[in-house]
Amino acid sequence: QLASHGLPVAGFWQRVAAFVVDLVILVPLSQLVQATFTVVLFAGVLVWWGYFTLFECSGWQATPGKRLIGLKVTDVNGVHIRHGRATARFFSKLLSAAILGLGFLLPAFTRHKQALHDLVAGTLVLTRT
Repeated sequence: QLASHGLPVAGFWQRVAAFVVDLVILVPLSQLVQATFTVVLFAGVLVWWGYFTLFECSGWQATPGKRLIGLKVTDVNGVHIRHGRATARFFSKLLSAAILGLGFLLPAFTRHKQALHDLVAGTLVLTRT
């Protein structure tokens, strides 16, 4: 829990489970879009960006995977994030991946269960109460 706010921070394995659900949705969707719009070089990346940012800044505050597992994304004060912060969080995942995926493992070791992209974007993944 975030000490100053008493917010219920999601655990590492909850986040992994949510991501697996999202992969089941995203992989075929991005492949379909990429196959359909072969002229658009980064069509698959646009699908991933839209999926994560639009869902996480929506009223759900979560991708379908996070919602199914009972998680939501907020800023460090537990407040709903806007599109700019959701975009920063998404593109910061590239940094998490670039260092051999180590940025994704940080929730297992950091006090507030934040991945590198959460630290960069100033976000938390919380359990819904």
